[in-house]
Amino acid sequence: MKVILFLFYLIILSGSISAQVSPETVAQLTLLNPNGYETISQGKQYPVSWSFTGKFNSFNIDISKDGGINWTNIVEDLPGDQYQYEWKTWKILSGNCRIRISGISSQQEIIQDNSDFDFTIVWPNLFFDDFSYTDNSDSKIKKRGWEIVDRNTSPPCRESAYRKEMVSFEKDLDLPDNKLLVLSTYVNTDVGSIKFSRLETNKHTMKIFNEGIYTARVMFDNKPAYYKDGNIETFYAINNRKCNDRKHSECDFEYLPYDFWDNNGSKSASLHLTSWEAYGCNGTESDRSATDLTLFSDGWELLKFEVLDGENVKYFSGNKLLETHRNSNQAHSVYPDSDMQIAFANWIWAKNSCEYQIGDSHDTRVAEFKIDFVLFLQKEFENNDDNEINATKIESIVKRLRDAGITYANTLRGNSFISFNEDKKTELSNDVINFNQ
Repeated sequence: MKVILFLFYLIILSGSISAQVSPETVAQLTLLNPNGYETISQGKQYPVSWSFTGKFNSFNIDISKDGGINWTNIVEDLPGDQYQYEWKTWKILSGNCRIRISGISSQQEIIQDNSDFDFTIVWPNLFFDDFSYTDNSDSKIKKRGWEIVDRNTSPPCRESAYRKEMVSFEKDLDLPDNKLLVLSTYVNTDVGSIKFSRLETNKHTMKIFNEGIYTARVMFDNKPAYYKDGNIETFYAINNRKCNDRKHSECDFEYLPYDFWDNNGSKSASLHLTSWEAYGCNGTESDRSATDLTLFSDGWELLKFEVLDGENVKYFSGNKLLETHRNSNQAHSVYPDSDMQIAFANWIWAKNSCEYQIGDSHDTRVAEFKIDFVLFLQKEFENNDDNEINATKIESIVKRLRDAGITYANTLRGNSFISFNEDKKTELSNDVINFNQ
């Protein structure tokens, strides 16, 4: 009995001691999401979430657009039992974003936690590449869905030699830190040595372009006019189907410095605009709409075609509307009805088989077609200032992407692939673009 009473006494005593020394659970707070490396579309709902122990009176959420240097409040005085906040992301463009969650504990302490690493907020529904690759063997080219064509293929004939070596990247002398894509042709009197170049989004992984605005800044090479070579320097979108298949879709800008397609004999530099519904199996009965413009271009051109309204394909040079295509020569709609890939090429016309149309010079010559950037804005792209997306607006969008250090972006159809110029990104940590400014 004494033993039992003694044990009972110990239990009561230990309980009293525990009650005296047991503190309130220590308040702790941990940000869960976003915690770094996420890519978030601006203007969309995004769940900011956190966990905590102990008791809190309220929570505040802040955002930094410069890697944690400066902070701006998103929301304050959230209830102390809340674990998540549905945030409609702001219209900012930055790769240096961080979130901070802070809470006031029941002991009136301010406790906080930040994103461990930077995350990105970017526009949805766009594709952009400024071609900042080291050379034609850069592994990022394939990872980003591009293919440098390196085989014998058409046009103009199946034996045409498209070669990787004819694709290069060079420094932009006008814009520091920028690079240019260069597509070249190689020509001399030996027809067997003629080589072409083409870069296209991989048809298996990147045929994701349909309704939207297609644009590229390009510089044509006019040397072929001197040599009387039939070069075709082209920016286009295509879904290449079998001949006579009306699911074929294609929109072309084709520049000919020496226009072998000119039936009037002048052979003046020309820009050909073509919207294809189908091409004929025997080279005849093609179903298309075509516009041939006599045009000499000796500088940078911002080319744009719009596929937006379900009926018309509109072609622009800068802010100038060049032509609108609606119906083909066979009275069919030429509006694209299938997803396409984007491509650039520099090749030489041939009349029959591989009888290339070249001049009679014995010189060896290289013609270089240069591309600064390509930008595709999906039809659903949010135009934040509600102005027409003209050439001026395109240049502004590209500048803002570059100012944010973005060299590549694909946010089409739920993708969230973003690449940065890391040196530029660091330099811009205090100069983040806000679309509301």
